[in-house]
Amino acid sequence: MKNVIDISKIKNRYSYEEYMNLSEELVEQKRTTGLSQSESLIEYTKLNYFRMTRVDKTMVVKNDVKELIESIDEKKYWILITEAWCGDAAQIVPIIGRLAELNKNIELMIILRDENTELMDKYLTNGARSIPMLISLNKNFEEEWHWGPRPRPAQAMVIENKETQALSFDEIKKQVQLWYAEDKTNTTQLEILKKINQAAFNSLSESIQEIKSKTVEA
Repeated sequence: MKNVIDISKIKNRYSYEEYMNLSEELVEQKRTTGLSQSESLIEYTKLNYFRMTRVDKTMVVKNDVKELIESIDEKKYWILITEAWCGDAAQIVPIIGRLAELNKNIELMIILRDENTELMDKYLTNGARSIPMLISLNKNFEEEWHWGPRPRPAQAMVIENKETQALSFDEIKKQVQLWYAEDKTNTTQLEILKKINQAAFNSLSESIQEIKSKTVEA
Protein backbone atom coordinates (compact mmCIF):
# COMPACT_ATOMS: atom_id res chain seq x y z
CA MET A 1 0.00 0.00 0.00
CA LYS A 2 1.35 3.39 -1.01
CA ASN A 3 2.12 6.05 1.59
CA VAL A 4 -0.53 8.79 1.36
CA ILE A 5 0.32 12.27 2.68
CA ASP A 6 -2.43 14.47 4.10
CA ILE A 7 -1.21 17.88 2.93
CA SER A 8 -3.99 19.60 4.91
CA LYS A 9 -1.87 18.94 8.01
CA ILE A 10 1.11 20.82 6.61
CA LYS A 11 1.80 24.13 8.32
CA ASN A 12 3.02 27.26 6.53
CA ARG A 13 3.91 26.03 3.06
CA TYR A 14 5.98 28.29 0.81
CA SER A 15 6.62 28.48 -2.91
CA TYR A 16 10.24 28.81 -3.99
CA GLU A 17 9.88 32.57 -4.44
CA GLU A 18 8.14 32.93 -1.09
CA TYR A 19 10.86 30.94 0.65
CA MET A 20 13.59 33.08 -0.86
CA ASN A 21 11.71 36.18 0.29
CA LEU A 22 11.35 34.69 3.77
CA SER A 23 15.08 34.00 3.91
CA GLU A 24 15.87 37.56 2.89
CA GLU A 25 13.53 38.91 5.58
CA LEU A 26 15.16 36.70 8.20
CA VAL A 27 18.58 38.07 7.29
CA GLU A 28 17.32 41.65 7.53
CA GLN A 29 15.68 40.93 10.90
CA LYS A 30 18.70 38.96 12.17
CA ARG A 31 16.51 35.94 12.85
CA THR A 32 16.20 32.34 11.69
CA THR A 33 13.53 29.66 11.47
CA GLY A 34 12.77 27.30 14.34
CA LEU A 35 12.60 27.77 18.08
CA SER A 36 16.30 28.42 18.64
CA GLN A 37 17.44 31.92 17.79
CA SER A 38 21.10 31.42 18.68
CA GLU A 39 23.74 33.70 17.18
CA SER A 40 25.33 30.80 15.34
CA LEU A 41 22.08 29.72 13.66
CA ILE A 42 21.30 33.32 12.72
CA GLU A 43 24.77 33.64 11.18
CA TYR A 44 24.27 30.37 9.27
CA THR A 45 20.96 31.72 7.97
CA LYS A 46 22.69 34.81 6.62
CA LEU A 47 25.41 32.72 4.97
CA ASN A 48 22.85 30.31 3.55
CA TYR A 49 20.82 33.08 1.94
CA PHE A 50 23.86 34.16 -0.04
CA ARG A 51 24.61 30.53 -0.89
CA MET A 52 21.08 30.08 -2.23
CA THR A 53 21.19 33.22 -4.35
CA ARG A 54 24.54 32.15 -5.79
CA VAL A 55 23.30 28.65 -6.68
CA ASP A 56 20.12 30.10 -8.18
CA LYS A 57 22.11 32.44 -10.45
CA THR A 58 24.82 29.98 -11.50
CA MET A 59 22.92 26.69 -11.81
CA VAL A 60 22.72 25.23 -15.32
CA VAL A 61 19.95 22.68 -15.75
CA LYS A 62 21.23 19.61 -17.56
CA ASN A 63 19.49 18.97 -20.89
CA ASP A 64 18.35 15.43 -20.07
CA VAL A 65 16.98 16.59 -16.71
CA LYS A 66 15.17 19.50 -18.36
CA GLU A 67 13.63 17.27 -21.03
CA LEU A 68 12.42 14.71 -18.52
CA ILE A 69 10.84 17.21 -16.16
CA GLU A 70 9.19 19.11 -18.99
CA SER A 71 7.68 15.82 -20.20
CA ILE A 72 5.77 15.21 -16.94
CA ASP A 73 2.10 15.38 -17.94
CA GLU A 74 0.39 14.61 -14.64
CA LYS A 75 0.03 16.61 -11.44
CA LYS A 76 2.89 16.19 -8.98
CA TYR A 77 3.35 17.61 -5.50
CA TRP A 78 6.90 18.13 -4.34
CA ILE A 79 7.22 18.66 -0.59
CA LEU A 80 10.62 19.97 0.46
CA ILE A 81 11.37 19.89 4.19
CA THR A 82 14.03 22.36 5.29
CA GLU A 83 15.16 25.07 7.74
CA ALA A 84 16.86 28.38 6.97
CA TRP A 85 19.95 27.55 9.07
CA CYS A 86 20.73 24.27 7.28
CA GLY A 87 23.87 24.44 5.13
CA ASP A 88 22.96 21.43 2.99
CA ALA A 89 19.51 22.85 2.32
CA ALA A 90 21.06 26.10 1.09
CA GLN A 91 22.68 24.10 -1.71
CA ILE A 92 19.60 22.00 -2.49
CA VAL A 93 16.59 24.35 -2.21
CA PRO A 94 17.52 26.40 -5.32
CA ILE A 95 18.05 23.24 -7.36
CA ILE A 96 14.60 21.89 -6.48
CA GLY A 97 13.05 25.33 -6.93
CA ARG A 98 14.52 25.77 -10.40
CA LEU A 99 13.56 22.24 -11.48
CA ALA A 100 9.97 22.64 -10.28
CA GLU A 101 9.66 25.86 -12.27
CA LEU A 102 10.20 23.89 -15.48
CA ASN A 103 6.74 22.33 -15.35
CA LYS A 104 3.42 23.80 -14.20
CA ASN A 105 2.27 20.28 -13.30
CA ILE A 106 4.74 20.34 -10.41
CA GLU A 107 3.54 22.16 -7.30
CA LEU A 108 6.43 22.76 -4.94
CA MET A 109 5.66 23.19 -1.25
CA ILE A 110 8.62 24.19 0.91
CA ILE A 111 7.91 23.56 4.58
CA LEU A 112 9.83 23.92 7.82
CA ARG A 113 10.94 20.80 9.64
CA ASP A 114 10.25 21.96 13.19
CA GLU A 115 6.71 23.03 12.29
CA ASN A 116 5.96 19.68 10.66
CA THR A 117 7.56 17.04 12.85
CA GLU A 118 4.80 14.49 12.25
CA LEU A 119 5.65 14.39 8.55
CA MET A 120 9.39 14.71 9.16
CA ASP A 121 9.36 11.69 11.45
CA LYS A 122 8.15 9.53 8.57
CA TYR A 123 11.37 10.30 6.70
CA LEU A 124 14.14 9.93 9.24
CA THR A 125 17.72 9.21 8.18
CA ASN A 126 19.29 6.69 10.53
CA GLY A 127 16.86 7.86 13.20
CA ALA A 128 17.65 11.56 12.72
CA ARG A 129 15.54 14.42 11.39
CA SER A 130 18.06 15.16 8.66
CA ILE A 131 17.22 17.82 6.09
CA PRO A 132 16.63 18.72 3.36
CA MET A 133 14.17 15.99 2.44
CA LEU A 134 12.20 16.02 -0.81
CA ILE A 135 9.01 13.96 -1.16
CA SER A 136 7.24 13.53 -4.50
CA LEU A 137 3.51 12.77 -4.52
CA ASN A 138 1.22 11.90 -7.42
CA LYS A 139 -2.16 13.51 -8.07
CA ASN A 140 -3.70 11.30 -5.36
CA PHE A 141 -1.10 12.47 -2.80
CA GLU A 142 0.56 9.05 -2.82
CA GLU A 143 4.31 9.03 -2.39
CA GLU A 144 6.20 8.13 -5.56
CA TRP A 145 9.70 8.71 -4.23
CA HIS A 146 11.73 10.70 -1.74
CA TRP A 147 15.27 12.01 -1.72
CA GLY A 148 17.63 13.45 0.87
CA PRO A 149 19.27 14.72 2.90
CA ARG A 150 22.35 15.01 0.65
CA PRO A 151 23.65 13.72 -2.67
CA ARG A 152 25.24 10.29 -2.20
CA PRO A 153 28.89 11.42 -2.37
CA ALA A 154 28.34 14.16 0.21
CA GLN A 155 26.38 11.80 2.46
CA ALA A 156 29.20 9.26 2.21
CA MET A 157 31.67 11.92 3.38
CA VAL A 158 29.54 12.71 6.43
CA ILE A 159 28.96 9.05 7.35
CA GLU A 160 32.63 8.16 6.96
CA ASN A 161 33.68 11.06 9.18
CA LYS A 162 31.19 10.02 11.86
CA GLU A 163 32.92 6.65 11.94
CA THR A 164 36.51 7.89 11.79
CA GLN A 165 36.17 11.25 13.58
CA ALA A 166 39.03 12.39 11.37
CA LEU A 167 37.63 15.91 11.02
CA SER A 168 35.90 18.23 13.45
CA PHE A 169 32.23 19.08 12.94
CA ASP A 170 33.12 22.49 11.48
CA GLU A 171 35.80 21.03 9.21
CA ILE A 172 33.58 18.33 7.71
CA LYS A 173 30.94 20.98 7.05
CA LYS A 174 33.53 23.01 5.15
CA GLN A 175 34.59 19.97 3.15
CA VAL A 176 31.00 19.17 2.21
CA GLN A 177 30.39 22.76 1.13
CA LEU A 178 33.53 22.61 -1.02
CA TRP A 179 32.18 19.43 -2.61
CA TYR A 180 28.90 21.20 -3.45
CA ALA A 181 30.81 24.09 -5.04
CA GLU A 182 32.92 21.78 -7.19
CA ASP A 183 29.97 19.58 -8.18
CA LYS A 184 27.96 22.57 -9.48
CA THR A 185 24.56 20.88 -8.75
CA ASN A 186 25.21 18.09 -11.27
CA THR A 187 25.00 15.10 -8.92
CA THR A 188 21.80 16.32 -7.28
CA GLN A 189 20.18 16.87 -10.66
CA LEU A 190 21.13 13.37 -11.83
CA GLU A 191 19.92 11.73 -8.62
CA ILE A 192 16.54 13.46 -8.99
CA LEU A 193 16.44 12.35 -12.62
CA LYS A 194 17.01 8.75 -11.52
CA LYS A 195 14.23 8.99 -8.93
CA ILE A 196 11.75 10.29 -11.50
CA ASN A 197 12.68 7.62 -14.02
CA GLN A 198 12.41 4.85 -11.44
CA ALA A 199 8.97 6.08 -10.35
CA ALA A 200 7.79 6.13 -13.98
CA PHE A 201 9.07 2.57 -14.47
CA ASN A 202 7.35 1.40 -11.28
CA SER A 203 4.09 3.02 -12.35
CA LEU A 204 4.27 1.35 -15.76
CA SER A 205 5.00 -2.03 -14.17
CA GLU A 206 2.03 -1.66 -11.84
CA SER A 207 -0.25 -0.78 -14.77
CA ILE A 208 0.90 -3.81 -16.74
CA GLN A 209 0.39 -6.06 -13.73
CA GLU A 210 -3.10 -4.64 -13.22
CA ILE A 211 -4.00 -5.33 -16.86
CA LYS A 212 -2.71 -8.89 -16.58
CA SER A 213 -4.74 -9.45 -13.41
CA LYS A 214 -7.90 -8.21 -15.07
CA THR A 215 -7.22 -10.40 -18.10
CA VAL A 216 -6.83 -13.49 -15.89
CA GLU A 217 -10.03 -12.67 -14.02
CA ALA A 218 -11.93 -12.28 -17.29
